[in-house]
Amino acid sequence: VCVVDTVKSSKMIYRDVKKKLVKDVYCLNSSMLYDDRKRLISVLTENKNSNNVKNKILISTQVIEAGVDLDFDMAFREIAPLYAIVQTAGRVNRGGRKDQGTIYIFDLKSRVYSPQLMVETENIFYKKLRERDIEEKEILKFSEDFFDIMNNIKGDGGIKEDIENFDFDLIRSEERRVGKECRSRWSPYH
Repeated sequence: VCVVDTVKSSKMIYRDVKKKLVKDVYCLNSSMLYDDRKRLISVLTENKNSNNVKNKILISTQVIEAGVDLDFDMAFREIAPLYAIVQTAGRVNRGGRKDQGTIYIFDLKSRVYSPQLMVETENIFYKKLRERDIEEKEILKFSEDFFDIMNNIKGDGGIKEDIENFDFDLIRSEERRVGKECRSRWSPYH
């Protein structure tokens, strides 16, 4: 699976990969109707009783990050805040059939997330990732550090609590608010 931040990027990458591989390449994004997305997800799996995806390539936006039960051998993820990286990682080796899954991070410079989220993810996660591979067992500590910092920035009860309460609409609105407040701050991603 390859997860990118915009519908435009998903379509562009899909077209490029499809030209080279011709078959077993699919695209999933928010421009698709719900029923079409559902049908595509069923086409991707080995059978109706499995979430395992074999010998197929999916180019997707963040629509795959939550509520989609698919299991890929590896993932490529456009640079994003830590929580989005973790969501994509959750689509790799989901069934635990392999010793290890691999997630590769790349940058298309889409810049859809607030600069503050990206700066904190850079400080906590990406700097370390440039030095060495990160193991799954380390992700909880990275996530706790990220949400502690974001909670301190937010100052009104915290993004961590919003996630614990599954209040993703509030988180999304907070990303916009935090991003607007921090436009003047330097960011390597802006």
